[in-house]
Amino acid sequence: MYKDFYHFQQEPFNITPDPDFFYMSKTHREALAQLIYGINAKKGIIAIIGEVGAGKTTIINAFFKELEKKNAITALVFNPKLELLDFFHLISEELGLPKPNSKAEFLLNLNTFLIDCHAKGKGPVIIVIDEAQNLSDQLLEEIRLLLNLETAKEKLLQIVLSGQPELWERLKAPHLRQLRQRISFRHTIEPLDKKETEGYIKERLKKAGGSEDTFTARAISEIYKYSKGIPRLINIICCNALITGYALDKKVIDPKVIKEVIRGSAIGYETPRSKSLSRWIAVAIVALFIILIPLQLKDNFSRWLKKDNNHLLSTQNQVLKKAVEKNKPTLKIVKEELLYSLLKKYGFINNELFELIKKLNPSLKDLYNLPPGTVITLPPSFNFKDEGLYAIHIITTSDFSEARQFFIRMMEKEHKALLYISEEQGKYRVVTGAYRTFDEAKTVADSLVNQGRLSKGIVIRIPQM
Repeated sequence: MYKDFYHFQQEPFNITPDPDFFYMSKTHREALAQLIYGINAKKGIIAIIGEVGAGKTTIINAFFKELEKKNAITALVFNPKLELLDFFHLISEELGLPKPNSKAEFLLNLNTFLIDCHAKGKGPVIIVIDEAQNLSDQLLEEIRLLLNLETAKEKLLQIVLSGQPELWERLKAPHLRQLRQRISFRHTIEPLDKKETEGYIKERLKKAGGSEDTFTARAISEIYKYSKGIPRLINIICCNALITGYALDKKVIDPKVIKEVIRGSAIGYETPRSKSLSRWIAVAIVALFIILIPLQLKDNFSRWLKKDNNHLLSTQNQVLKKAVEKNKPTLKIVKEELLYSLLKKYGFINNELFELIKKLNPSLKDLYNLPPGTVITLPPSFNFKDEGLYAIHIITTSDFSEARQFFIRMMEKEHKALLYISEEQGKYRVVTGAYRTFDEAKTVADSLVNQGRLSKGIVIRIPQM
């Protein structure tokens, strides 16, 4: 909505990790350097520790880009809340190994694969586990045992654990001492300092094609004050500020806008407003401006808000309240698996729909496993954005649970994913990507096949929804 107003070619403060927007602060540079050195030196386990939103996943994505230069063979586990055999299945699929029926079969397959890679000079072979603080003690012990797959001179497998500070606290437990001793490198990602926060904001503005001076120096100081240098919070504040600036026809964001944005969100402090309305505004301010408020009202908003700039927040709340009343989200009691319910309601599920539902339900931490009876807020409608005519086929199956598993896996890897009911009655289809031409999609699909990430590079046309 505000991209044209600020002359952006793309959104500068998207909260989805994007390697192209990777800002190399001192702490992030050190983390990436330790990852690369640890892999080159074949040091076994490397641990990256950081608070929520500190940039762990962004570093992992940048790390994967570096690994592409080395022809590394990688497996990414993004959601490690898995049973033991499911964990082995996921790693096997990532590495292109047969699906094992037991732990013994998995270890045999993996050992044979590692020895073959070593003999042919392939690799390194690396397993990266994000959100590793969620690993069970059983899986942590299995990870330690995987490192026993080695030659007399070097390790055949390397593992990266990326997680929140709770991970390191857990590893201090006596029964995990042997695993902790296997960790050769550990780096804790620190928040950005004030100067780095300024550099972070300006670099993202520049990469998006906008002006580095969109935020004043004092505005950036306010952003640092409330974000504490956490990149994800910086992105949220900046995004909300640009939306507000757009509504006010303000080409430059000043500290007053930042303070009002903070006051109207859950980042700063509570204001003495109705708890229900305040909570709704806090989690939906971005989503509502983007999705619920028609673009043609922009001029009306500008004139309306300019009548009383000293009460910007109050005015925003009125706008949001009217938008909510007009497009009131529906409350639904979960009676069956959520993704199945969404598929029936909207006809499809994609990243954008799922992210919106997350924003509307911030208190629900695990949307994939909601117990029956959970009350969830859903948008009244959601239009499928036709960003491309062609996609890469992942799976078509009559088993919804199988389609669900693939869709979740794509989401966890932060790939563009789409789940819908195919033309074949009773079949569920998962695809990835969105390309304007068949040739463009086929090029990407063939590349994935060559990398061993897909068995077949099938391109299909996305149906109208």
